[in-house]
Amino acid sequence: MIEHEGMRKEPEQKKRVIFNDTDVLSSFLCVNSFKTVLDVFEHKRYKMVVPLVVLDELKATSITRQLLAKPIEAEIRKGTINTEDIMFGTKEFDTYMEFKNQQGLGDGEAAALSLAIHTPQAAIASNNLRDVKRAVEDYHLELWTVPDIIHYAKEHNIITENRASVLWKRWYSMDAGFHIIPMRSIY
Repeated sequence: MIEHEGMRKEPEQKKRVIFNDTDVLSSFLCVNSFKTVLDVFEHKRYKMVVPLVVLDELKATSITRQLLAKPIEAEIRKGTINTEDIMFGTKEFDTYMEFKNQQGLGDGEAAALSLAIHTPQAAIASNNLRDVKRAVEDYHLELWTVPDIIHYAKEHNIITENRASVLWKRWYSMDAGFHIIPMRSIY
């Protein structure tokens, strides 16, 4: 407890960091519900970080994808979302290259995982369970998927049950190559 002018206050908790992969962000952007991700991670007191590799992935492939990056870039300018680069010669870079070369992960997954592994008590947001499952288990990382975010938002009244149902149906029916996984609770 901290004493301040005769009042006892709980010390403010330091925000944990969550590193985001491309697929979670694009999933919510595609169903026009990016604010849900922002609200959930703010509620959980996460500092939201988008690796620069992920931002590049969002902007690289098409005009549609580039439009998806605009809301993220706006939040970066506001300071709601932070970016982080993986610099050559760092332990994060070595881990990133190991994931890319030995485990065949994509750029976004490798970046989110390598940064999370080297950040105390970090979490990742990714839907690519087939790709990230082993590293999540090996390094005891907290993992958030689209269904986890929707479920958390509904359970904590960030969105209504009706909105959660709409988001789930839209996400589930998207034909964008996302890996469909059962909804589960992680808290």
